[in-house]
Amino acid sequence: MSIESAWQFFVTGNTQEALNSVNKIIRENTNAINNQELIRALLLKIRILVKQGLIREADVLLKSCEEKFKSKKIEKIDEIDLLILESELLWHKKEYENAERNLEEAIRKCGELTESQEKTQRMAQINFRQATIQYSQGNLDQAIQGLVKSKKMFEQVNDEIGIGRTLNNIGLVYERKGDVIKATNYYQQSLEIKKRIGDKEDISRTLHNLGRLYRIRGDFKKSLELLEQSLKFREEIGSQEKVMATLNEIGAVYLLRGEVDSAEGVYLKIKGALEKRDEKQSLIPIYINLGIVNEARGKTEKARSFYTKALEYARQTNDWYRLGYVYHNLIELELRSKNQIIAKDYLDSFERLSQIAQNKNITDVFLLTKATVLKASPRVIDKAEAQKTLLQLIKEKNTDASVTLTAMIHLCDLLFINYEVFGDKSSLEELKDWLRKIGEFAKAQESAVLLIQSLLLKAKLAIIEEEINEAESLLSQAQAITEEKGLLNLGIQVSALFDELSQVRNTQKANNSSAREEKIHFSELLQSATSLRPKGIITIETETPIAFLIIREDGSIIFYQKFRADTQLNDQIFFSFIPLIMSFSQEMFKKRRHIERIMIGDHSLLINKIGKIQLVYIIQGSSFTAVEKLEAVGHALRSRVNIWEWLHNNNSVRETPNHRQLQHLINEIFQVRKNQPTIEIRGNETIENEEFPSQLMEFKTFMHPIKLVILNVLFKHYRFALSDMRKILGISWGNLDTHLTKLKEAKLVEQRTEFIESIAKEVLYLTPKGSELYDKIRTVLQRLFH
Repeated sequence: MSIESAWQFFVTGNTQEALNSVNKIIRENTNAINNQELIRALLLKIRILVKQGLIREADVLLKSCEEKFKSKKIEKIDEIDLLILESELLWHKKEYENAERNLEEAIRKCGELTESQEKTQRMAQINFRQATIQYSQGNLDQAIQGLVKSKKMFEQVNDEIGIGRTLNNIGLVYERKGDVIKATNYYQQSLEIKKRIGDKEDISRTLHNLGRLYRIRGDFKKSLELLEQSLKFREEIGSQEKVMATLNEIGAVYLLRGEVDSAEGVYLKIKGALEKRDEKQSLIPIYINLGIVNEARGKTEKARSFYTKALEYARQTNDWYRLGYVYHNLIELELRSKNQIIAKDYLDSFERLSQIAQNKNITDVFLLTKATVLKASPRVIDKAEAQKTLLQLIKEKNTDASVTLTAMIHLCDLLFINYEVFGDKSSLEELKDWLRKIGEFAKAQESAVLLIQSLLLKAKLAIIEEEINEAESLLSQAQAITEEKGLLNLGIQVSALFDELSQVRNTQKANNSSAREEKIHFSELLQSATSLRPKGIITIETETPIAFLIIREDGSIIFYQKFRADTQLNDQIFFSFIPLIMSFSQEMFKKRRHIERIMIGDHSLLINKIGKIQLVYIIQGSSFTAVEKLEAVGHALRSRVNIWEWLHNNNSVRETPNHRQLQHLINEIFQVRKNQPTIEIRGNETIENEEFPSQLMEFKTFMHPIKLVILNVLFKHYRFALSDMRKILGISWGNLDTHLTKLKEAKLVEQRTEFIESIAKEVLYLTPKGSELYDKIRTVLQRLFH
């Protein structure tokens, strides 16, 4: 077995075969003196162990090699390779200064070589490793320069492995800089080269990076797809360390989607495996994530215990970078727990760490954490210092994009405080400028999560400026994004905000509370939602389904199913509102959303317009999961041609095969018991119910679905043939006559005989009194629901 064969296994990602081949070469050449094959086999074995993530084993073998090589005469190329390998292991151990010294020595030895492809390739590797160190220290611009230089050298010697890895790392730098378009582009280029080479380990690494990138962008479906591909490769290779890293990233996706149990299950699985192997350094991020899970669930003590364990391991392993993030999480936890003194003690320790480490990443996270502590202080001077620190961070070059963004969010929060507490109107103008920048940042990152947070901040500003309609519109846009991207946790939060905002608006109108009280309450609702870090994972509560309806544009109801026989819902109240709402919904909702929401008491009406019909789902509880069901009905109806055509041509709720198919479809989607009867619409002529809104009591005689449709049609068309009216309503002549009699007695409608195309027809007209009354009803409903 030759070293060339072992190398071929290595570059194509078959690390186990490569290791078997190398071990055989080492056994056959152990006693040889000055055997070049043995030296290169040992160097390759170190590379294999590093690739497998076995850093400790690689480090032990390297030290052993250094002793062996002292007694052997090795070529200068091998000396350079040894120095580069040693610098890589020092980088893994976060010993950046020692790693740099090794690379400088490698550069010196390269200078003694004559110009050749071997020399160019080693210089490319050295530049690559130097750029990696710059990246780890937070010097992003220097990292880019080094990687571009390295890539050119790899291209000169046609080293596709080097080119692929360099492209991957350029993607990493742009990801940190917040330029996801460039990052995605470089990752994709890297992936194409790696697939051509066939190196499964390198393919899995780039798939992992792409999966993380799509998680940051909020495309969780794509993220999981890529991460699962990466995981499959890593399981085939048998790289346990890398398997754990990808599982950890999958857990992060679950956590952001609000699937706390799934996230915790993944983290506990990793924790168990790593604790058996006593992998303290690898356990640090797992303990941090478990702390976040428990903090989100409100289990503060358990969260604190995980953070403290992570702190202990970070100190023991001298992992300064992760130690900084543990301090950051602990300080935020103590601030939320109102333990300012403990938070300040941790901040002092964090400050000492940043001074010792001399690492830009750690320093930036420290400054951000310091600003967070100062912002929480009641002293005006501390808030001013926080603002100064945040501006320093934002203006600083080479700062991690996530740190810059978080600083911008905190700065906006301080400007909100400046206005609300001190009445500083100049803060609002400055705030608008920062909100614009955050919006641009969100678009540049193509981050759905960030875009939602930007919309929430703008909604908060709209509330302060008493533009409640604008706030509702912004919340609605945020909700639409959560629905499109499947952002479960954020979707539930935004949906709850939207529903509560509508509820509070109704309460404010009913109680005539002041605009200031309304603003304060709404600002409090949005306060937690405008933070980048989620304050908690909301458990999904299944909505209580009340009824489902299908209504035509004119307001006539063609299908109605009530899901609960024991519900306290007063049919007459809802079905008096719905036809009128439907008939002028375009007027009510000037910025039409995909799915409308209307709050009536503790009920929500979700309305989805498809074609010439509107689907209405009435619920109690959360409207987020309800939206998914309503969308599912729309898709299902479009795919069933016979039901779709029947709905558009049908004039009644009479029992037909299509009607039964529709009922079965609704039962299946809304998961209600089988064979539940469809209830025909019936209603009293008048309403005597204390739940009925007082604003509409003067119109109660006319708040009947059929009467409202008649008034609505005449309001829009001025006159209408009696026979055509009956067809629209789908009712008998006797039923129509009953309703018209009431309307005529009230002098709202007139009936005349006219010749239309030489044929005598009965024609209905809306009187001035009828037009005035209907306009009043519309005005009241607009105030109630908009």
